[in-house]
Amino acid sequence: MNAATEAYTSAELAPVLMLTERAIQIRAKRDSWPSQPRAGRGGGKVYPFSTLPEDVRAAINLAQAKAAMASAPAPAPTLPGSPIPELDARRRGKALSKADLVRLYLAWQRRHGASARSKEDFVGAYLAGAWPKLREELGESVSWKSLERWKLAQSREGTALVLADKRGLAHRGLSMLTKEHKEIMLFTALNANSPKISYAIKEAERLCKARGVLPVPSPATMRRFLSQYISESNQLWTMVREGTKAWNDKCAWSIRRDWSLLEVGDVVIADGHVLNFESLNPATGKPCRMTLLLWFDGASNYPLGWEVMASENVQCIASAFRRACITLGKIPKVPYLDNGKAFRARFFENTTDFNQCGIVSLMESAGARVGTSGLFEELGITPVHAQPYHGQSKPIERFFGTLHELESWVPSYVGNCIEAKPARTKRGEDLHRQAYERMGGRPLTLEETHKALAMWFDEYVRTPSRAAHIKGLTPLEVFSKGVGPGVDLARLDLLMLFKEVKGISKHGVSLRGKHYYHPMLSDRRHKCLVRYDPQALDSVLVYDLNGKFMCEARDMGAEHPMANILGSAEQRESLQEKLTFQKGQKALVAASAREMLKLVVLPETNRRMEALEATKAVEARRALPPATPQPRPLDAAEEAAMERVKAGPVTPLKAETMQEAHQRWKTLGQRIAAGEAVSEQEARWHRTYPTTSNFRAMEIMERMYGARQDDAPVAQAN
Repeated sequence: MNAATEAYTSAELAPVLMLTERAIQIRAKRDSWPSQPRAGRGGGKVYPFSTLPEDVRAAINLAQAKAAMASAPAPAPTLPGSPIPELDARRRGKALSKADLVRLYLAWQRRHGASARSKEDFVGAYLAGAWPKLREELGESVSWKSLERWKLAQSREGTALVLADKRGLAHRGLSMLTKEHKEIMLFTALNANSPKISYAIKEAERLCKARGVLPVPSPATMRRFLSQYISESNQLWTMVREGTKAWNDKCAWSIRRDWSLLEVGDVVIADGHVLNFESLNPATGKPCRMTLLLWFDGASNYPLGWEVMASENVQCIASAFRRACITLGKIPKVPYLDNGKAFRARFFENTTDFNQCGIVSLMESAGARVGTSGLFEELGITPVHAQPYHGQSKPIERFFGTLHELESWVPSYVGNCIEAKPARTKRGEDLHRQAYERMGGRPLTLEETHKALAMWFDEYVRTPSRAAHIKGLTPLEVFSKGVGPGVDLARLDLLMLFKEVKGISKHGVSLRGKHYYHPMLSDRRHKCLVRYDPQALDSVLVYDLNGKFMCEARDMGAEHPMANILGSAEQRESLQEKLTFQKGQKALVAASAREMLKLVVLPETNRRMEALEATKAVEARRALPPATPQPRPLDAAEEAAMERVKAGPVTPLKAETMQEAHQRWKTLGQRIAAGEAVSEQEARWHRTYPTTSNFRAMEIMERMYGARQDDAPVAQAN
């Protein structure tokens, strides 16, 4: 709309001049503003824009510019060759500040006159800080001549945006870089080794000179180009320089999940986390960073069950899952698992052996029967695996970030990155290491690690959560509303306790430095399957390799070396009980041995002696000299053969080659197939020849080079 043809009422001018409607009417009457009757109901007056005072027209233009700036969308990027470049927010804001100052300048003149002295007084008031925000925005290089120039430009164009600084806009988007320049810079910068920008710029300068691509751009020009390229092609830049995982974390669009749609126990999430402090490895006794395996409820953010081990493995996951089911009071519907090797083991989904769950050396000769269904299949649940190398798909990762609060207060903390390493772990920090040792710093034991985690988990579930689906409640409050009635512990023990194959010795079953014994094991000396909970090692369940339950063996413990003299009453009583048991076992075995001697050993010994005497008699008869055999008289055929031998020399038989023998076998097969009579010797040779190495060699030769032309196909006889 053209402002010069508009007319405004006093109500429309009031917010523009920041006055009341009555004040506008009084000023219009005092200054004799030209007016016209307003058409329509209510009457009144309107004041044409062209007849209004200069300060009022400037205020109207400024208000229109601000309204247009507030309602206009963000300016599109300027393309090279655009005739009218777009103004950015900074230039627009400065132009409106100039228009504000012009409006104040005109109001000053209306009150104090338009003389040169009055104009200089206005500039002096401006520089003295009468309008500090405008002075901060426009600076001190403002004179009354600049204000006059701005006033004329705004009056001539009818918009405050004419006051914007347009320097450099005509060249926006234009560059002296040619296609060859850009290709060289991208060749050096888009490198899988991720060189620094400064390194890429130096290499680009060298390549431009070597290839004769002149003039060589300045480093600042190259840096601006690469910065613009990064902002416009960020996905390609990230993928080439940092890899797929970085692209996944920084560029890939993420699908948001509404966890409020779940009930407690619908989805439980499992993942491992290497703790950022040192604990003593119970297997080696050396400090190391143990692995926390945690099951986490997706609906309530409640940590259900966990296990701490030296490395993430199947037994660790199964044990933590068992504790999670006990805490939850029911079997979860969907386990949401990581993509690690242990989580992908067939033990959880489908398995034909126990090799992936720590049970090895089950030989087929032992006759072991191992089920084909996995743990989750037996529980009737369907596992889901997270996307590989996609931390956003696992909400438990955020929980591990919160867990760092606990880790940072543990004395043996080692940091979650190189920059966060404590001073004692760095080179040359002897003072910090000495202070650490004198203050009692040491790695935690496995028991202390479990206690520290349990205390922190207990505090966490009682703290209001900022998660959107929990809505300010604590994880405990949400979790308590969905706890189940309980689970079958016997079934969980059978499915999810740790499993190891052990041998049975006179001490029973040895496990983790302890001996577990049951009287049923006293006669057994074979491999067995042991199931146990590493947090409750007072007893273990013993099965044979076919899965049949044998007994529950208990830890027998160790006795005082001199219990009768130096031990307490309880120690002496314990020793006496074991001695009594040992004597009873010996008496039982002795009685069994005497019964065995009477009923089995002696009768078998008598039978063996009788058999030995009979064998000696046979050997004696065999030692006698054999009788001289009498020659048998010849029959008619044998006598005829002897006469032919006596009649003349015998022609030796020619040795038969493999080819001739193979051909003879084929010919004999044809005769047999045709129903001709053959001798028993020929039939027997025809049956046994295919089992010889010569026959197999000839078959291979015929497959490679083909059969001889004179060989006819033969059907082998059954």
